[in-house]
Amino acid sequence: MKRILAAALLAAVATAPVAHGADDPTGARWWAHVQRLAADDTAGRLPGTPGYEIAARYVEDQFRVLGLQPAGVKGYRQPVDFIEMTVAQPKS
Repeated sequence: MKRILAAALLAAVATAPVAHGADDPTGARWWAHVQRLAADDTAGRLPGTPGYEIAARYVEDQFRVLGLQPAGVKGYRQPVDFIEMTVAQPKS
């Protein structure tokens, strides 16, 4: 899920110069997104944690700023089934 969130933010950030003009040659806007998502209050952004919710809401807000319309069944979010796998240490 972290990859999905990161990919979604990357898509939003990548379109930002097109939507708002190429007025950020230093990458300051991109770095501000990185810093926000890596902030201590996101606490690793693990799915189901408060830190993940903070990061997800930030990405959704950025989508709104860019004028992107939700296309999912739950707004900007999509239900995803997870399969949990663990390493069998003695057999590894």
